[in-house]
Amino acid sequence: MAKSDPKSSTPKPRKGVRTQEKILQSAIHCLANLGYQNTTFQSIANHCGLSQPLVVHYFKKKENVFPAVIEYLAQRTRSILNTEVVHDSSPADRLRDFVRVSIGNARKEAEPARILLTLSFLAVFDEKFRPSNGQIKQIVINDLTEILLAGVKAGQFDVSEVTLTAKLITSYIMGVRMNLLNEMPVVPDETLIAAAEKHCLAIVGYRGE
Repeated sequence: MAKSDPKSSTPKPRKGVRTQEKILQSAIHCLANLGYQNTTFQSIANHCGLSQPLVVHYFKKKENVFPAVIEYLAQRTRSILNTEVVHDSSPADRLRDFVRVSIGNARKEAEPARILLTLSFLAVFDEKFRPSNGQIKQIVINDLTEILLAGVKAGQFDVSEVTLTAKLITSYIMGVRMNLLNEMPVVPDETLIAAAEKHCLAIVGYRGE
């Protein structure tokens, strides 16, 4: 009896899920390139090649577009960090991975990164954007807190205020990401990332292996 192909047994996303993904990806593109005010149901529909009524049916009203995109990006952020940060390595290596992934993805995924930057800006002036902005930041802070606690326990990090330090590193990473998106880099990305890794290790008082 012939063995079944493992690839053929892998369930494919349902059509509704694929359509939802397509709409969200188009919303990301429009928000990143047109801005919040100029993003419309029609612009999203035009980009993804679906009908405007279908896009309207999915979001219901324009005020739901940004929160839906942020929820989607929050899930992606969690998935990326879980996949690319090696959780069974030393706390110092985990922190290096975290910094590398967080900064490097600003260049590789420029459209989502621009949306998150826009969200941070909007949250300063309009309180309705603050919960979504806080949701994204909390994912980063929670992961950093876990890494810092492991580093303190292992005797690698000299940190007395773990949560405060996690927030400080989060703000630093966001600042570096902002500069990457707003300015042409004067040094290669790898050089910048290596310097950021070194700086974050200095913040936590890294004592060496």
